[in-house]
Amino acid sequence: MAFRLESMLKHKVATGLALAALAIGPEITVQSALAASPATLSELLERIAVEDTITDYYALFGGRGQGDFGAFYTDDGILDANGVVRQGREQINALYKEIGGSEGGRIDILINNMRVSVHGATATADLVWTECSSQTLTDLPKILEQGREHDELVKTGGRWRLKKRIVTNDGGLPKSLLKGYIDR
Repeated sequence: MAFRLESMLKHKVATGLALAALAIGPEITVQSALAASPATLSELLERIAVEDTITDYYALFGGRGQGDFGAFYTDDGILDANGVVRQGREQINALYKEIGGSEGGRIDILINNMRVSVHGATATADLVWTECSSQTLTDLPKILEQGREHDELVKTGGRWRLKKRIVTNDGGLPKSLLKGYIDR
């Protein structure tokens, strides 16, 4: 059953890539497009697991920094938020409590343009994030912050964990973080 599913998936990917190559033009060949795509179902599943890890991480923001963000990191994991660097679970959790936000209402983080590359037990992810706030159910939501992120992950104990996370604001940077801001 798994072999048949993998075979069907490869066929659908190949068909999609062939159609994309035709639409883009002669510079792209089906062979070059296939060479750049994941080769196995297990690689696709690992990529999805990395995406799920990042999505679960961002789900904690609705609690205004009250979750265990550090649990998503390796023991020596590094968070670099606009030049403010913390290492290890306790320091990372302390930073989130420090900058937790007091606006009230609900916060949701939209993540998009995610690009994940898996290489065995390591992976990288790049994405754009947008922080939105809704004060009440009837108020219009507003965008508070937006920026980019680069993550380096490792798979340990069967789970993907952040080894290094680099966050760069492109707008809405809290003034308390302006002093250490690094434009990347």
